Formats: sequence, structure tokens, C-alpha cells
Amino acid sequence: MRKVVLYIACTLDGYIASDDDQLDFLKPFEQSKKISEHIESFTESVDTVVMGRMTYDFIKAFEPWPYSKMTSIVVSHQDIKDHRIMLTKDPIQAIKEQKEMTGKSIWVLGGGLLIQSLLNMNLIDEFIIAITPTLLGSGKRLFHPLDRSIELQFEKSEVIDGLPILTWTKR
Repeated sequence: MRKVVLYIACTLDGYIASDDDQLDFLKPFEQSKKISEHIESFTESVDTVVMGRMTYDFIKAFEPWPYSKMTSIVVSHQDIKDHRIMLTKDPIQAIKEQKEMTGKSIWVLGGGLLIQSLLNMNLIDEFIIAITPTLLGSGKRLFHPLDRSIELQFEKSEVIDGLPILTWTKR
């Protein structure tokens, strides 16, 4: 069975975007070759990326499509016409189906509501979280209230060009 991995960056106070969906807290790390190599290494371990519509709206401006070598699944209740993606209204069913297929790991890219849905159904197996040294004070939360607690096991930590990256697995 394939592994579902949440690989994401957040601020020290737990936000993945500002209130107006900006990611300025990531700018100090954009030019880091070592961080880019870390991300590239991770993307070699996945062949499917899953994201919410707001994350898709942000990423679709990048050309070429950064996930062209992967199956790209966008969760949205709105119709999206884009031949580069698979559209689903049911992230739980989509993830369950993907887990049963053969292949590499499945990357959950964002956003917060998608992550919450998957956590509530116990579908995320590994958490790789880069924590930027920024306190936003408000914004879009990485984790929302859950239906239950989830026990994790710490696996490793590394610091790449001043960016701590922590890894946990589901117990």
C-alpha cells in the first residue's frame, strides 16, 4: 500500500499562508540551492500530488506545470477545466483509491481544509514539516481542530540553510 505524505512549510506559529493567501514567509528560502535539492529529492519519492483548489489556484500560474511528471489531483466542488489535473469532490475516496494503486508515495501539498479532512480519516502516514522562523499572528492554519488525537512518532530533524525540517510518522 502506498504511503500518504504531508510535505509542507509553515510559520513557527502554525500558519501555511497569510490571511490574504500570501506566502511571503517563504521568500528568504527561495534562493537556497540546498533547500531546492531537498525538495527535488522528496519529489523523486512521489508520483502523485494532491492539493485543494486554493493551492491549485496559486500553482496554476507557474509555467510549465511543476508537477507534469506526476498525477495531479485537485479537490474542488467547482468545475476546473485543466487537462493537467484530475478533479475530485471527494478527497477521502480519491486518496483511498490512490493508496491501493501501485506506485510511489502520494504527496499532500495543501491546503488546510484538505489536510484536516485527511487527518480526520487517519489517511496521512508521514508528516514532513519545514518551520520558518516567522510569527504571522494570523492566517491560514496548518492544522484545524480534529475529531480525535493522532499519535505520531518522531523520525528525524534536519536544518537546511537555517530552515528546520521535521519528520514524523503515524504510530
